[in-house]
Amino acid sequence: RPGPQPATVSVGLTESEARGLNPAASADDYLVASYFESGARPEGREFARKVRAKYGADRVATDAMAAAYTGVHVWARGAAAAGTADPSAVLAKVRGAEFDAPAGRVRVDPANQHAWLPVRVGKVQASGAVALVPGAGSERPVPPAPFPPTRTRDAWAGFLRGLELDWGGKWQAPKP
Repeated sequence: RPGPQPATVSVGLTESEARGLNPAASADDYLVASYFESGARPEGREFARKVRAKYGADRVATDAMAAAYTGVHVWARGAAAAGTADPSAVLAKVRGAEFDAPAGRVRVDPANQHAWLPVRVGKVQASGAVALVPGAGSERPVPPAPFPPTRTRDAWAGFLRGLELDWGGKWQAPKP
């Protein structure tokens, strides 16, 4: 950056992308996510090791990868507990489930089915690595806010019902 520039904050840019862009130009910007490889706990370091073993030594494990991994594991545990892959049966077992994920302890909220996740703030270094900002974010999972205050819960329900109707009343593939 020529001259002093204000720092930016991104909730969509990943650690991998920060390294792949011009890291020096992004130095001192901030990223917000549940998982950063550079600040990982033991489960996160093991996850990153598996990612590199499968996809190459240069691959950076990202928040999106950790979320996908977590979702599959939570679903698989729910299906095993239900004894079937039937969505309704799995859902009954997933509500309230907890999993030691790469990002930390994740809990599926029993009321709304959204995940309680930790929030971390990282600062991009000139190398592209991300250093966790001490004291920023949370190590403990944060409750989800599935109904942002831009609409009432009823307005959100109406919006989602409209999507469901537009999609022919299908939220999942029909049974064979």
